Amino acid sequence: MPWDETDDYWRHRIREPELFHEETFKTVEITEGVKAVMGKLKADEGELADKPMKTQSVLFSKEKFEKVEDAKDWYEEHKDSFRALEPGGEKRGGSGRTVNRGIETRSIPPMEMRVEERDGELSSISGYGALFNSWTWIGDSFREMVLPGAFTETIEKDKIKALWNHDRMFLLGSNRANPPTLELLEDKKGLKYIVDPPKRAYWLPTLVESIQRGDTEGSSFSFMATEDRWETDEDGEKREVIKARVFDLGPVTFEAYEGTEIAVRSALVSVGIDVDSLSQALAKERPTEADVRTIEHSIEVLRRKLPSDEPTHLDDAARLLQARKDKQRTRAEAILRL
Repeated sequence: MPWDETDDYWRHRIREPELFHEETFKTVEITEGVKAVMGKLKADEGELADKPMKTQSVLFSKEKFEKVEDAKDWYEEHKDSFRALEPGGEKRGGSGRTVNRGIETRSIPPMEMRVEERDGELSSISGYGALFNSWTWIGDSFREMVLPGAFTETIEKDKIKALWNHDRMFLLGSNRANPPTLELLEDKKGLKYIVDPPKRAYWLPTLVESIQRGDTEGSSFSFMATEDRWETDEDGEKREVIKARVFDLGPVTFEAYEGTEIAVRSALVSVGIDVDSLSQALAKERPTEADVRTIEHSIEVLRRKLPSDEPTHLDDAARLLQARKDKQRTRAEAILRL
């Protein structure tokens, strides 16, 4: 699909806008400088409120991406992650489970991390981003185990970052830097990382002291499973990750498996709820009219899933939102009369 530009963005069209219900368009922030324009396709079956959201185009801020080539490179590197936003990007696993091929995050239990020094100066930080042959419950949904060799291909061909707490502001290193500042290798335990962090970063002494004191003792990695195997036994569903693409890894302050959060997010998106817009709206002390519409739409979608028409807490929430909106309108009218 074509690329074009506006005053502020490079734009990559995935689908033509006339294929969508115009009133359903929403903008979802993917990461800093990258947004997805999403809506509901006219061709999809079902009532409008029940249709899933699909990606129409991707916007790249010119402040972040000076050249369109930079935007294209980013899109090629991350385009598979957009499947996480669409039910159409899902694949059915061996046990019949619908598997979302989006970006997932996993942490490992606290284990030894090392801070190496040479000639009295920091040399490297090392730890394990993932462990092999270890069954772990992902929320209450299923068990998961990463198989040896799952990361061989991604280590060889992909650009992988080492980050503190998955935050791009705290970049520790990259396996594609020149020379590389991140070394990745698979051993009997799992995926090991050895990173040479930027010595002048103002936050580095805090991280080093936190590791040395044991405050930070866990690691985590973001990945996309490109090949997996699902089975069911007496304990429920289980998943073996055979091959995965890694995006980033590194030390984290809080170690937690996010399987429950991923499942909830995927479920909400699949029924047409814009999770990112809803989260932003709920975080605001004074929501805008657009925020209120987002919240009201989400309440209405969830109400449709209830088994009866009996009054619920959702009705109470709707009344509170209406009261807040009336109050805002009254305040605006009072200001206009001044």
